[in-house]
Amino acid sequence: MLRLDLLLILSILLLSTPVLSDVVLSKVDRLVDLTSHIVRITSTLKVENVGKGPASEVIIVFPERQAKNLAYVTAATNAGKGKVKGPTTSLPVCIVNAEGLPPSLEAYSGVVA
Repeated sequence: MLRLDLLLILSILLLSTPVLSDVVLSKVDRLVDLTSHIVRITSTLKVENVGKGPASEVIIVFPERQAKNLAYVTAATNAGKGKVKGPTTSLPVCIVNAEGLPPSLEAYSGVVA
């Protein structure tokens, strides 16, 4: 499992190389729910744009073995900190064909309006 996590992070870094200085993963949380016979793994990534210009999309990459078992992928914006967070706005998520991406990886794009 650690190997898949490292591959995921490496893939994100490789695909975001042109904007690596602008988009930063500031927090990554993973919750594993074993309360039923169906194991649910929820990963939450806090992505921050520390650059001067706006970011139009964020691309996240999963290994094909993991991507075929995904049940749900969502992206949302949430302004504010702590308990004073503003309203959450859902963003469209779609599968993208990233140029130069090996066939063993699948990329998802969250487009920021």
